[in-house]
Amino acid sequence: MTTQVQPENSNIKEFQIINNQNNNSIDMREGTPVFQYYENILSNHITASAQIVETGKSIEGDDGKLRNAIDGLPIRGGEIVRFEAEDKAGNKITFKGDKALYVNKISNVFGNKSNITYNLNLCTKEFLANAQTRCVKRYKRPAKISDHVKDILKNILKTTNFRDEDIEETQQSYEFIGNSRKPFHVITWL
Repeated sequence: MTTQVQPENSNIKEFQIINNQNNNSIDMREGTPVFQYYENILSNHITASAQIVETGKSIEGDDGKLRNAIDGLPIRGGEIVRFEAEDKAGNKITFKGDKALYVNKISNVFGNKSNITYNLNLCTKEFLANAQTRCVKRYKRPAKISDHVKDILKNILKTTNFRDEDIEETQQSYEFIGNSRKPFHVITWL
């Protein structure tokens, strides 16, 4: 499922990018002509992309000069993105707090230092954690498969963005070795 938020059809209430190292932030509501949100039952995580258009210098850099957001914030990947929008029918889409998105990468950069257009590819914190962690231990019986899935979510990915009742309880116990595989790969395999 793809959801597209465009300013003429919605009210972007918040679109803030926060640098993790210096806690500087920038409001990108005015420079976002398109925000797309992707959700797929065959994917382990959600993604989003935002097209950003900056027609002036947006933020003061460390040296005191005004710069675009990429250079001034700076945006390099891993920055927190808080987003909230509401369409004309009152439907809301919110990514804040524990469900905030993160900058995965910047692509399609065009323009000069003051007039610039680029895409921000966004992901969940679980996607980033999945890329940086591995399942290395032996998962022993008598634990059920569903217990192993919960264990990987809580202790390897360190997420609380799931409900226990959304994980179907299994009957059979299972024993396996993680073999340094990524957590989402193991969960899908199970």
